[in-house]
Amino acid sequence: NSRKMVRRGITSLKQTTDNGIRERLFAAKGMGIALVVIGHVDLGVLQPASWTAIREIIYTFHMPLFMVVSGILFSMTQKQIASWPEYRAFFKKKAARLLVPYATITAILLMVKLAASVFFTLSRPVAGNLLYFIFLNPLGGFSNILWFIYTLFVIFLLFPVLRLLVKNDLVLMAVTILLSLFPWPQAFCLDQAFLYLPFFTAGYVLYRMSFFDEVRPLAGIAAPLVIYLSVFVLRSHAGSFAASRAISILLGVTGGLGCITAAAYSLCGPPFLSRMMTILGVSATGIYLLHTIAMGAVKIFLTQVMQYGESAFLPIAVAMAAAGLALPLIIERYVIRRSSVASRLILGVKGSSHAG
Repeated sequence: NSRKMVRRGITSLKQTTDNGIRERLFAAKGMGIALVVIGHVDLGVLQPASWTAIREIIYTFHMPLFMVVSGILFSMTQKQIASWPEYRAFFKKKAARLLVPYATITAILLMVKLAASVFFTLSRPVAGNLLYFIFLNPLGGFSNILWFIYTLFVIFLLFPVLRLLVKNDLVLMAVTILLSLFPWPQAFCLDQAFLYLPFFTAGYVLYRMSFFDEVRPLAGIAAPLVIYLSVFVLRSHAGSFAASRAISILLGVTGGLGCITAAAYSLCGPPFLSRMMTILGVSATGIYLLHTIAMGAVKIFLTQVMQYGESAFLPIAVAMAAAGLALPLIIERYVIRRSSVASRLILGVKGSSHAG
């Protein structure tokens, strides 16, 4: 009886800890999706060199952050897959969660861009071999924004197999880094999948090491920031592909960890900030899938209809970022999630009549 009580106590403590980690991860996803939207404010020749540099910094860690978070959630929720029936069930689950929204948003983007191209000049027009870009390499085509969804699905298929073959967590981390050094083909986003696999694995391993059980300002923010800044300064001196790859992994992991810990502290800050981070995190999928449509519409209106130029960069950028966050958030919370069909097709989740 005493042993059962101890086990129940440990399980209860673990659930409490996991709930706290989930809360932080939602805030981290909120911070991450805000950075994604800001990073996608691209005005070409209209933007100053300083903004190009800021976007370059954001790009070193904003997508790795989402891969780290995905690895943490996988480690928290997914048991070992040891048989074909278990793998097949896992495949079906992830296909419904990722491939169905991918297909739906691809179709929406295709129709919207075909219609818009009649009247406006698009930065990513519908062109080339559509079947290739839709089914094999979205990063190179009109729906390039959806590469992350496609890549994450491929990683979900690869990782359980690697975990089954490599039992030791640190060896697994080393194996995924080595695999990222090979020149994988672009087909099926294999090049991107192996490029981002180390970040997913880092989240998985760090959770198993109980790194996220407590909020540690020194280990969680200060140390990653020092490493990030040091490596960022050195990256221009990388003399080989392997060195460049190692630097990009360090930048992505340290930047991601810093964001996760900073997001955790935002929950203790002003109520408006903590609530906003959580709301953005909960709606991150909808914002990610829909934000380029909203941002593209605002960009076309301000630059091609109103014909604002370089002097209006800041208001255009603010308007694009605000539209990229606010419009998809409203649509996702108050339209899509109220329909079970729309929720399954666009978000890959069950809808609720009480959403929002």
